[in-house]
Amino acid sequence: MENPSDISYLKNQIRKKLRAQRALLTLEERTTAAEKITTQLKNMPFFKNALSIALYMPLHGEVETAFIRKLAYEKGKHCYLPRLTPPFLQFHATLPKTPLFPNQWGILEPPTNTLSLAAQKLDLVLLPLVAFDEKGNRLGMGGGYYDQTFAFKKNQASPLLVGLAYAFQQVNCVPHNELDVYLDAIITENQIWYR
Repeated sequence: MENPSDISYLKNQIRKKLRAQRALLTLEERTTAAEKITTQLKNMPFFKNALSIALYMPLHGEVETAFIRKLAYEKGKHCYLPRLTPPFLQFHATLPKTPLFPNQWGILEPPTNTLSLAAQKLDLVLLPLVAFDEKGNRLGMGGGYYDQTFAFKKNQASPLLVGLAYAFQQVNCVPHNELDVYLDAIITENQIWYR
């Protein structure tokens, strides 16, 4: 078994490389990729059938979710955004005009007085990521919020966890351990991966 410190080192190396590559994307490239990802998502049964969807507000070049949010509202779905409540995420209901406020890391969040829904009751969760592999391993920013929040997924099928990524974020193998939660699918501008 690999030393946890070795895994941490490898994860940080991958983060450094792929975040730098992501930062080089132009606004046009990011927008085009987000539109293609939205087009793929809207045709998927897991999106069509989902009533409650958790999204995220992108930061540092993560895949933009504005097109997906607009589509979800148009389809009458209940949309939720995460609030960081260390070590977990809480998911709060949002509407198109819900005001959002930056947290200490600059991530836009809904206010605390909006309705929240337990993570176990969501139908579909769209997650940001830095890297992924074809087995559904996800590398995030390193805070572990999604892994902690969805640790229960090891014992139940829902909600469906779907990562949104650029194709270049795929790597041969994401270093992982037993605390990391697998993704059920990953959508890039080019294709959809299933675990």
